[in-house]
Amino acid sequence: MKQTRTKHSPELKAKVARGAIREQETVAEIARRYKLHANQVYKWKKEFMDKHGSCLRDRRRRQPRQ
Repeated sequence: MKQTRTKHSPELKAKVARGAIREQETVAEIARRYKLHANQVYKWKKEFMDKHGSCLRDRRRRQPRQ
């Protein structure tokens, strides 16, 4: 019997990634709640940070003037 892969929506991926970034729960707890593997949560978190990380960085640090 052939199983098909589960396709997750971008909204769910972003929701899971934001939860992992906040670190209010462990990755294992997040994975358990959404019925995912922990490695999948880490992957989505990394993808989210790569794409949106610049807007989440601390803007108080100033860039050196040239």
